[in-house]
Amino acid sequence: MSPAELPTFTAFFKAVHGHGPFPWQAALADRLLAGEDWPEAVDVPTGLGKTSLLDIALYTAAAGAVDRRRRVFFIVDRRLVVDEAFEHANVIAGLLNGHTPAGVDRTAADLAVLAAIADRLRQPEDQGPVVEVTRMRGGTTWSWQWIQRPDRHALVVGTVDQIGSRLFLRGYGVSDRLRPIDAALVGTDSLILVDEAHLAQAMLTSIDAATVDQPEHRLARPRVVQMSATVKDGAARRTHSIGEADHAHPVASRRLTSPRWMHLVEPHKATKKNASQVITAQLASWAQALAAAQPMAGPVVLVVCNTVARARAVFTALAQAQIAPERRVLLIGRSRPADRQRLMDTFYDRIQVKRKHGRESEPLYVVATQTVEVGANIDADVLLSESASMTALIQRLGRLARTPETRETPATTGSEWGWRAPAVIVHDPSVEDEDPVYGAARQGTWRLLSRLCPPLAATPKQACTVEDLGTGIEVSPAALKELLAQATGEERAALQEAAKAPPVMHPGVMRSWEHTSPTPVTDPPVAPFLHGLDTRDPDVTVLWREDIDPATCLDTTGKVAQAVVERLRLVPPSSDEQLQVSLTALRRWRNSDHVAAGQIADLETGPVRDVEEVAEQEFVLRYRGHRDLERITLNQVRPGDTVILPSTFGGCDRYGWAPQHHTGPVVDVADLASRRGFPTVRLDQRLIHTVGLVEANDASAPAQALRQALHELLAVQDAFEETGRAPEPGDYRAALEQVNALIQEQRLQHPLATNLTRLAHAAKNRSLLVKILPAESTEPHTPDPGVEVEQESLRGRVVLAARRVLRGGDTDEASASTTDESEPVWLDDHQDQVARQAAAFARNIGLPGTEVHAVYLAGLYHDEGKRDPRFQTILRGGLPLPAAQAQSGQVLAKSLQAPTDPTAREQALRTSGYPPGTRHEGLSARIAQHHLDSHGLDEQVRDLVLHLVASHHGHSRPLLPPVPDPAPVQVPIPGTDTTVDTADLLDWRSPARFARLNHTHGRWKLTLLEAVVRMADMWCSAGQPVTTTTHTPPRPHQHPTPAATAAEAHTVTLPALDGRDPLGFLTSLGVLRLLHQHLGPGRVRLSFDALMVTAQITSPLGDVEQISAALHRIVQDIPTGGALPQVQAAWPPQIGVGKDPLRVPRQHLQELRDRARQLGGEHAPAWLHTIVTDLATDNDGRVVLTPFMAPAGGQKAATFFSKPLELVLKDPKVLHQALTGWQRLEGCTGENLDHRAIRTAVDTTTGASTPNGVPGATWLATQALPLLPLSGDGKYLRSGLWYRHNRQRIMLWPVWKHPLDLDSVQALLTHPNLTPQPADQPTLRLDRKGLAPLGVLTVAAAHRRPIPGGKSAGVLTPMPVNLF
Repeated sequence: MSPAELPTFTAFFKAVHGHGPFPWQAALADRLLAGEDWPEAVDVPTGLGKTSLLDIALYTAAAGAVDRRRRVFFIVDRRLVVDEAFEHANVIAGLLNGHTPAGVDRTAADLAVLAAIADRLRQPEDQGPVVEVTRMRGGTTWSWQWIQRPDRHALVVGTVDQIGSRLFLRGYGVSDRLRPIDAALVGTDSLILVDEAHLAQAMLTSIDAATVDQPEHRLARPRVVQMSATVKDGAARRTHSIGEADHAHPVASRRLTSPRWMHLVEPHKATKKNASQVITAQLASWAQALAAAQPMAGPVVLVVCNTVARARAVFTALAQAQIAPERRVLLIGRSRPADRQRLMDTFYDRIQVKRKHGRESEPLYVVATQTVEVGANIDADVLLSESASMTALIQRLGRLARTPETRETPATTGSEWGWRAPAVIVHDPSVEDEDPVYGAARQGTWRLLSRLCPPLAATPKQACTVEDLGTGIEVSPAALKELLAQATGEERAALQEAAKAPPVMHPGVMRSWEHTSPTPVTDPPVAPFLHGLDTRDPDVTVLWREDIDPATCLDTTGKVAQAVVERLRLVPPSSDEQLQVSLTALRRWRNSDHVAAGQIADLETGPVRDVEEVAEQEFVLRYRGHRDLERITLNQVRPGDTVILPSTFGGCDRYGWAPQHHTGPVVDVADLASRRGFPTVRLDQRLIHTVGLVEANDASAPAQALRQALHELLAVQDAFEETGRAPEPGDYRAALEQVNALIQEQRLQHPLATNLTRLAHAAKNRSLLVKILPAESTEPHTPDPGVEVEQESLRGRVVLAARRVLRGGDTDEASASTTDESEPVWLDDHQDQVARQAAAFARNIGLPGTEVHAVYLAGLYHDEGKRDPRFQTILRGGLPLPAAQAQSGQVLAKSLQAPTDPTAREQALRTSGYPPGTRHEGLSARIAQHHLDSHGLDEQVRDLVLHLVASHHGHSRPLLPPVPDPAPVQVPIPGTDTTVDTADLLDWRSPARFARLNHTHGRWKLTLLEAVVRMADMWCSAGQPVTTTTHTPPRPHQHPTPAATAAEAHTVTLPALDGRDPLGFLTSLGVLRLLHQHLGPGRVRLSFDALMVTAQITSPLGDVEQISAALHRIVQDIPTGGALPQVQAAWPPQIGVGKDPLRVPRQHLQELRDRARQLGGEHAPAWLHTIVTDLATDNDGRVVLTPFMAPAGGQKAATFFSKPLELVLKDPKVLHQALTGWQRLEGCTGENLDHRAIRTAVDTTTGASTPNGVPGATWLATQALPLLPLSGDGKYLRSGLWYRHNRQRIMLWPVWKHPLDLDSVQALLTHPNLTPQPADQPTLRLDRKGLAPLGVLTVAAAHRRPIPGGKSAGVLTPMPVNLF
């Protein structure tokens, strides 16, 4: 079907939703179909269907719009009780995938429209879903492979943290190896819709800065659209909004004029001391008074509070007012998803927009936090709210009379509608300008509203009478817009919540994030770029288990007992049982400061709060996978940790986080977790008594029947107590079928009911697993031979689970090299399949022909490294590869061992002699080089293919893991007489190649190319249908771009530069960087003599004289009066009176950067970021200097460069001396880089302290700074070569034997293997095992030694290093 024959957008929208679109929705679709780009912002009032942007995105993709996007990400940065966008996405996807929701009728015409759109979206030969849907949110579970194919359309709903971190290649909870795939899926062919954009300004600013240098193409960068129904940020943007047609629309017009009326209440005797009680009482009392005054039966009264503690207090007050439990519900975002789902199953149909009004006879009170401001389609009849910022109040008002067109107009008069929906805002007069949740915006909003509507001055003893509220002010969306338009500029400014600016996103940050494997030690944290500086760290994730007690979980050796490890392996933590709280709140709770622990908002970002120590030593279990368990104290818990608490701690009830309430033991809900449709359920009495499937006080016949069926399910194991045989899956089939029949008969809505139904189906389909938990024991036990062991009871230890289907993985060698196929998977067949499938993916997503061919070739050679006979031994289960098969090339691609049999894999590895940790990709790339010689490829395409081969498991970005091969072998290349030696497979050309490819293709486009190959590999490994389309290579170039002819290279020793000396080493780096800049990329390399450890330069320059002459020309090119090469003389600011002009407050760094570009030219900003960083602050809140500078007194950062340069310009011979033999010059300070330059009065004949430095070497050393990244963790400094050791900052560097270019040197200097071992000894210790494969000869170190009488941090002084 051609685009012209495609059904209209209106027809598609009606087929999905049963009604037509609003005019603004249709108008936006028309704009996109006409060839316009997506607008930068969509400004539409709440209640008018902003989630329909998902429909528009899919329709315009089907229609082939110019700015079409394959993947749509919908960001709502809230803790949600209901994710309406996710439900919306599921409805669209379900219909396009051919699934009509139960109870929904679609006409034949509607189904034909949906089929036409689906046909346009479906990719050739893809038999799976047309559209995939994923939710990425704290407290939800999604597969690591959340999209199976890169050419498939997808709708993803998530938070700033989950989606933003993936875009920036630092996905939370994502392994280093999978980060590039996630970055590709988020960063290319993607539309990122940001709801409530005012809450995500830090992320939006960072995205703008990160994408500015990327190609303008849908496959190279994302499209970002801001959405808002609240106060605009004032930025000039291409905006799409409602128009006159919407005001005239029969439904939209009524929603725009919904009869909402606001009233203000300000208790005049509220103080800081009693505010909690006073405001709580006012909210609860007015809620009841307004409920009684409503003309309709069973109104929904929504009470929104600013903190969890206030919401709980109001909820308790309603209970004390004898409001029945079934007439009140508490909704907070900080709750376990399993608990939250149970509440929604009970209450949501009574409060959502689709409900039938007047069905209930009694009011329903919904007490909530900010969690209901977005996401939940709640339609309340009455709103009570604490005062807040204007943006928050607008969102809360959006839950009031949300769909007025569905209400029957009462037979009363007084307004055009005949009825009013009241909103009462209660203000705490003791709140000062800096509110802990909303800052000054809360007071600014209250002042504006109070001017428009004088508040009622309520007293504690005064009865809440509705008539006392007065007329109020109209706050329908249309009226509210007019109200804000009439506010003064000063008033509008006061409404804005203070934006939390992110750090400056300079190119160095993104270059660091591009390096995903290995991750640089100076890696900047992603959180400040998503939420702004001075925001809190990620939360701690907590879960409660009844059968694990961290206080007693260690065995006699001090390790976590094997029984505990096994329990967590068989029943691993699921996000359905997890709850996120700040570390501050967690520790305050355990310190019994329950009030403070509850004073947290349900916003994803929040202010920084001091984290206090826990007074009492209490233990928790830190979980990083069942193989990485550690018992720690609460004081050792860190942000981002997942910790297991004993149920006896309390702290959580059916509503969520409850630090202020004595909850008793927390219900263990691990058995309620959905686990992506593959549940795991422990057969224990808790199924009957504690998880709520059957209420304890329910004596009805259905409840009794279900109880009996559950008892019979638990009793299955009893039959095996005497025999000693463990029960098998078939033994449980009848009992599960009986339980499931009762669940269906009683129509139970409960997570455990769903899980038991799935287990019943698994038993019927022969996919049920029976697991046995270990007995509760912390004693390591080995039975004595010949001694009969008493059979331990199975009671409470049986676990039923649904077997998962193997999906092709590439998280490690094991998952990438196993299969469920019963027949051998031969290497040549597998590589051919991957190559064809990768080419098909590439064609479908629109890659050009040369890139399609590149991914094809990468697939064709990606696993060549498995030809290593030792690797074949692993795949063959420990059996060696016959020589004839090795010679013919008939080798395996996958092992026939069970993918879940780690013991057999480990035994095969030991038998093979294959070095543990070795990556086959290194050998694959070496063999691919030989094959590529016959393809006539351009050098750029050749580079790309080699990178795609080397990185096809997520490594080699920019280096493969360094692993020594103590017994290398020769691997034959089939069809040739050539062999490849496995002795040294670490390719030091890889970092430069990686840098070139990022520059040529763009960082996200390169990850996309990688993802195409890797996802094709996963697809084929999982046994999915492979394309039958044959790949046709593009016509070869008549004159392919040849590899650059290497100029004659000379290795020149620089005898004065000892790599073990701090100044000598830094000078070597300076020489490398300057010559690289002078001669061009790839033409200069640095190494060190293995015997003398002196620097060696390999370049076209033939001797030291030529090198010093080149350096002299660089100096001559510095502008007169300047301090830096390629930077104008006006920057950096030179010596002057007062504070250093580069040491500005952190929030002013962007202005300083702009000024640097203005004064110094295009290269000045990069220099600025090597000198200072805003990712750390000093005691005065200023940016922090690089640790290579140690200014004294009023010394300015600029003199670090200008003073040595003055001496070089005065006598150019000092450059030659710096390389050949140092001659010290009296008066040269050495800039505190050379401890020998410091001469105290004792050292001199004159009795005066006089510096005696080496000017040429000092200046060259200053030029090394751009190679040494400057970063921080948001508070403390991180810098290349600098580490913390025994509370002291030390400089540590490697000395290497291989000639390395600039990119390789940078990769080595920030390699994690250089991190010193934690130790209390004064001597640094490093593991030689991790350094030798990197070609490191030795490691040297220095620290800052204070200068007697000096005011600087001290001078760099060598210190010993212990290599073991």
